[in-house]
Amino acid sequence: MIRRAVKKKAKKPSGEMGIVEHLSELRRRIFFVVIVFLTITVVGFNFCDDLVEILVRRANAIGYEMVYIAPGE
Repeated sequence: MIRRAVKKKAKKPSGEMGIVEHLSELRRRIFFVVIVFLTITVVGFNFCDDLVEILVRRANAIGYEMVYIAPGE
């Protein structure tokens, strides 16, 4: 039976990262940002009508008149 030595990755001194590690870190961060963006978008669409109503009510309370230049959905 022949055993081959498993080469371990040598850690670079002072915490330096290679290009592959940087790309892996970038991939994780982009994935996190996309998940957060999609979550906030879904939550925002669920409360869209309530948020518009709050903004219109506050604008009317201080004397602003809302002007709609396109039909709302």
